[in-house]
Amino acid sequence: MKVRIYSPFLPYPVTEGAFRVIFDQVFTLLSLKHEVELVTWKDGDEAYQKKITQWIKLGALPEVRRLAMTSEDTQLKRVWLSLVSDVASPEVFYYPPLQSDTLETLGSCDLAIYHYSFAHHWLKQKDLLPNETKRVVHFHNLESELFDLRAKTSPFYTRAIHRNNARTLQSHEADLGQWVDELWFVSPVDAARWKFFGGQQDKVRLIPPTYTFEISNWRPQVVPGLQGVTDHTLLGFIGGMKFKPNQESALWIIDQLLPELDRKGFQGKILMLGHGAQEFFRSRELSSRFEILPENTDLSDFFSRLSWMLVPHVSGSGVRIKLLDALAQKIPVLATPEAVERLHPDLQHSPLIVSSSDPKVWADRIISEKPFESRLRYRDLPFADAMRGEVVYQRVLQG
Repeated sequence: MKVRIYSPFLPYPVTEGAFRVIFDQVFTLLSLKHEVELVTWKDGDEAYQKKITQWIKLGALPEVRRLAMTSEDTQLKRVWLSLVSDVASPEVFYYPPLQSDTLETLGSCDLAIYHYSFAHHWLKQKDLLPNETKRVVHFHNLESELFDLRAKTSPFYTRAIHRNNARTLQSHEADLGQWVDELWFVSPVDAARWKFFGGQQDKVRLIPPTYTFEISNWRPQVVPGLQGVTDHTLLGFIGGMKFKPNQESALWIIDQLLPELDRKGFQGKILMLGHGAQEFFRSRELSSRFEILPENTDLSDFFSRLSWMLVPHVSGSGVRIKLLDALAQKIPVLATPEAVERLHPDLQHSPLIVSSSDPKVWADRIISEKPFESRLRYRDLPFADAMRGEVVYQRVLQG
């Protein structure tokens, strides 16, 4: 089968949750012996050359087809288009307006996967698209919810713009079913909400983020706790601080969890990592229990040091990829129920997850265990099928 995957940005290195989904999808479909074509267009020349150099070093991945797109490259232009036409400004950013000859060189394929619901205005112009036997859209969030959140929390002079984008995006999300054969969701919560506001239920598939690449290269790590490298519990939080839901999650840890830990005599540290974290926390007086790590911190080193990953879900849509990253690394997770319910049902009852919205429960569990105690207990836990791309994609491609 020839599969074409549309991704505005080259999804490598894997620096955000959406890249995780797209990258492993490419790798998985290749491992299943399909012919895979990755189409991308948004990276600037310098960024693209840097990315493609790293991509080629992986060896096992396909060459990339890079489109030459005329982008509405200023925010003012995108906002103006959103006000005078039936298109949201982020749609124009991720999927710039199509020209009649943009995609004509791509040719036909058996399956076309369009990432993000922002593809709506491309899909409506189906006469400009190549001959694709089956088309699907892979949602990463309900983008309308994120823009509704921005409208509620932004300054008054931008509120109307975000609200207009939220309305347009919700309308387009509901409308997508008539332009594609299937809609793939990473979260069962998002799929249920999409059905609620009018989608055709028979077109919905749950396709969780997968870890084929990591699992195929995974080796049990030497756990520092076995060697006495650390005598204190290290807790981890990871998330880009330009993203409002991540900001709110980090503040929950600071305002709700840390006071409970301090009352119980916590002697460990909370390690925070993410794009913009240094800037976001600069104006805040943080406890000595916090350590803000540099953005270039090696992720494998970060994960290897943790006793627990912290994943409070305060707002936002989609799956918190950091929770899945932790499960893939066999790291125990303290998560709120709102984060857990967004996982594939087969993962929601993993023994690695402690689910509670009460910071006292989190603090009690952290204090009651020695460093690495849960991690050592579950280090040989088998990988669930819902994390194995070969299993997930074989099922969906077989119908």
